[in-house]
Amino acid sequence: MNKSHIWFDLGYTLVHLDRENKLQKILKEEGYEYTIDDIAKAFHLADKHFMKEFPGILGGNPKNFLPWYMSVLIYYLGLKISAVNIAEKFREKQYNLKPEEQWIAYPGIHEKLEKLKKNSLILGIISNWNHTARRVIDYNNFTKYFDNIIISSEVDYEKPDPRIFNMAFEKAGVEPEQCIYVGDNYYDDCVGSIRVGMDCLILNPFERLGMEEVEDCDIITDISEIFEYILEENN
Repeated sequence: MNKSHIWFDLGYTLVHLDRENKLQKILKEEGYEYTIDDIAKAFHLADKHFMKEFPGILGGNPKNFLPWYMSVLIYYLGLKISAVNIAEKFREKQYNLKPEEQWIAYPGIHEKLEKLKKNSLILGIISNWNHTARRVIDYNNFTKYFDNIIISSEVDYEKPDPRIFNMAFEKAGVEPEQCIYVGDNYYDDCVGSIRVGMDCLILNPFERLGMEEVEDCDIITDISEIFEYILEENN
C-alpha cells in the first residue's frame, strides 16, 4: 500500500530549544570551554538516556527534572562538578520566555514541509505535549502544513499508547499501512508505531549515537531523507 500520510512529532523533530548556546555561555562563565558540537552531543545523549530510562519525565515541569537532567548532561561532558548551580542558571536563561518563544523551528524546515506538500503527501502531527502545543505550532507558522493535529493533552492519551495513533487514523480517514511516523523518541514514537502497524523513521542527527541498542527502526539524520524512503516504499 502506497505511503500517502506522514505524521510528525513536534519537539526535536520540527522545533528545538536554543539550549546549546545558553549552556556554552554558562560553562564559559564557570571557566569551562566547550564547542557547540560537544554540548549538542551531550544534550543528545542525555535526552536519549531519559527517553529510555525515565519515559515522560522530559515533558513535565523543568523545575522537577532539570537538576537531575543536568547532572547526567554534565557527566556526558566529562565534568565532575555540582549540577545544582548550572541547572539553576540554565533554568533562568532557558525558561524566561513564553513556551511558544522557547521552541524554534529547525532551519529549513518550512521549505522541507512545503516540498512534501507539493508532492501530494498529507501531513499531520501526533505529539505528547501540554496545553501550549497549539501556541508553539502557530508561533512557528506550521498550521498551514498540517491537515490533522493530535495533541496528547487534548485527547488524554500519550504515545506509545495505541489509542492516540488510532484516533489520528480515524480523524484522517486513513489506514496505518498508508502512513509513516517521524519522531525522535524510539520508545514513544517507534514502539507506538509498531504496535499499530505503522512504519516509523527516527530522526537522529548523530546517526546511531545514543541508539546503539535499537535494531527494529530505520534512522534518518534529516527530514529531507523522507523522500528517498517513500520512493523505495512506493515502488
